[in-house]
Amino acid sequence: MTPNIMIAPCYGNPKSRRRFDTTMARSVDFGHDGPGVHLADAERSALTALHPEGRAAFWGARAVHQRMMGRLSKGDVVLFTGDSKVKAIGEVGYVFSNVPFADALWRYSEGEDAFVFVYSVDEVRHVERPVKDLLTLPGFNGKDPLTGQRFIRPEQVEAVVEAFEIRSAAIEQRLVEGLAERLARSELVAVEQHRTDAFLRSTAAKVDIAYRLESALVHKYKEQVGATGSFRTASGRRADLYREDGDEAEVIEAKSLTTREKVREAVAQLLDYAAHSPKPVTRLTGLFPGRPADDSIAYMARLGIDCVYLSGEEFVRVEAHPERRGYMLPVWRGE
Repeated sequence: MTPNIMIAPCYGNPKSRRRFDTTMARSVDFGHDGPGVHLADAERSALTALHPEGRAAFWGARAVHQRMMGRLSKGDVVLFTGDSKVKAIGEVGYVFSNVPFADALWRYSEGEDAFVFVYSVDEVRHVERPVKDLLTLPGFNGKDPLTGQRFIRPEQVEAVVEAFEIRSAAIEQRLVEGLAERLARSELVAVEQHRTDAFLRSTAAKVDIAYRLESALVHKYKEQVGATGSFRTASGRRADLYREDGDEAEVIEAKSLTTREKVREAVAQLLDYAAHSPKPVTRLTGLFPGRPADDSIAYMARLGIDCVYLSGEEFVRVEAHPERRGYMLPVWRGE
């Protein structure tokens, strides 16, 4: 299932700016006083389960957006736009309909349509990015005024996640599930013994995604390149794959997504593992379920690290320049 990312105009006129400054720029107490007096017990309980501190950021929508709000769910991501900027990014918490609560939050003027739907917003990140950073991405119209609330199209999601470094656990989970469909079902359960199969673990109302696609990717790569082992560092950390071929010793790290953040994670882990290689390491490789962005591949190449990615049913290797690799060898080995 493709994750939802919604664009919500929030700063187009003085009234919307006041609303944003009141309930997004700072959190709102939803206790029994103030706006919270209008909450039903079930609504307050649901909010408290997600925001145990008793405060949260809030945004909302009018009745005309009923259909859209019916699609919005916990963990979806919202890009708040206005003033020619992407002002903030947040994760949807609890979605509900409560006109008196919305009125208390935003004090709509007489004769103005009331806000009907309300949703709490978690992990608010105020980014203040030029809106062109969004509109110049593939599939967007550079002249779009972004005046209406809408969901971005499924094929645009990965580009937005990459460009705005969105780390939502729900977004990552659903991207992983979509990418996993490219791998055979049998491979999804034939995981490495040192890995844990797909699981979700809840910690403080957050969900961590761990290892399902990486395990499947490792398994598929092992099938194509032959027997490949691994090793542990002195601190107990284990490399995904380790391959020896004559004088060559290669350390390989798999990642579930192709985002810039995942590429950076792979690089950091490879540099950590390199000095612990059973034989002096000669090659470091990041393994991905698709081709990372060109600037991410260039980033790895600057450090002498190869990129291997799944294209259809085959793996493609983009090698770093041999001179750059040779230059980095002493650094990798800690010499």
